[in-house]
Amino acid sequence: MPTTPCAFVAHGSPLFMRDPGPWSEALSKWSAPLRPMAILTISAHWRTPRPTFTGGRIPGVLHDFIGVPASHYELTYPARGNPELVLRALELLEDAGLSGDVDSQRPLDHGTWSPLRWMFPQADIPVVQMSLPLGAKPQTLAQLGLALAPLRMDGVLILGSGGLVHNPQRLRPEATHPEGWAHSFDEWMARHLHAGKLEQAVAYRSSAPFAELAVPTPEHLDPLFVAWGAADGRPAQPLFDGWEQGNLSLRSVTWAA
Repeated sequence: MPTTPCAFVAHGSPLFMRDPGPWSEALSKWSAPLRPMAILTISAHWRTPRPTFTGGRIPGVLHDFIGVPASHYELTYPARGNPELVLRALELLEDAGLSGDVDSQRPLDHGTWSPLRWMFPQADIPVVQMSLPLGAKPQTLAQLGLALAPLRMDGVLILGSGGLVHNPQRLRPEATHPEGWAHSFDEWMARHLHAGKLEQAVAYRSSAPFAELAVPTPEHLDPLFVAWGAADGRPAQPLFDGWEQGNLSLRSVTWAA
């Protein structure tokens, strides 16, 4: 079986769940030829003391958002879970000297099911979500992704979901272009992604321009390092490049087999 690609997607605001546009079209086009055996997602919206996996056979979804039309609370994504994938992932972590947990009650949050509604709209591929370990440094997250990389040989799509620039306090809903600080950080990270410079990128806090503005808290950037680690630090290919509400980066990338 060929190695399954992996990806990091910016999931944008919850409004993207329902309204099609260039972002959703790009995700749909990229995923159309793919038929993974299962999907392992890492979302910005679930953090626990150590990596934890959704263990339910039908996990359901969380409507973990506010300030959206009432119709958004009717949306769902009825994908099955995959307990066998969870066991395999836990084995891989153990082989790497790591450990994890299982939460059989945890549903999929919107960082997972919002992009999947466009990528695999039939919801006919099993989905497992893994949490981000609290306080983990980018290099540790990359090592976590590398430990899980053998899943790609088993037909599993590893998908990080977050955003390169995510500062809710600096959004500008009427803006059509990002401010300089947001653009500078996004371009810095993009250069490192496309050159495969993971070792330099994990030091973004001390090296990247305007890091404190672009990433005031790390949860939306952290899934990138798990996915990049699963790609063994290789150069990324572009999937989508754009902005929402002025300063919210929608840059998304993939790593081929």
